[in-house]
Amino acid sequence: MYDDLIYVNSNYLLNLKPKMYKLPIITLILLLVLVIVSFIYKTYDTKVVIGYISCQEECYLDIKVDLNLVSKLDDVKFIEVDNKKIDIISTDISEVLVDNNSLNYQIIKYKLDIHEYKSLFYEVKLYYNKDLIIKKIINIFLES
Repeated sequence: MYDDLIYVNSNYLLNLKPKMYKLPIITLILLLVLVIVSFIYKTYDTKVVIGYISCQEECYLDIKVDLNLVSKLDDVKFIEVDNKKIDIISTDISEVLVDNNSLNYQIIKYKLDIHEYKSLFYEVKLYYNKDLIIKKIINIFLES
């Protein structure tokens, strides 16, 4: 009785034709698109800091930066304050300063292309180091 069922089941399984799976093909297409996009588009590194914006005739952004970040942040392309993109006209870096805890820092002063902000502390996003997405990914793997 069971021998007949085994024969029928095994015969059925042997006669099954493989189906074309859609998931691996879709995954490969998506990976290919992502690789192509990573070779075309460029992206920025970002840093969120608290900075003091002072506006009289012209507006300036002052931020306090550790010494190891000064070389990266002296070439900022633009900033974002309250989800508004602001271009930078010029950059000025102070001398090395020491605070009460014996920490070395510098003040970077950015001249901004705006006039409508009040003189207050703002959370600012700095955009610097523009590069291809694939190069950023490779650098992440090389650093770790």
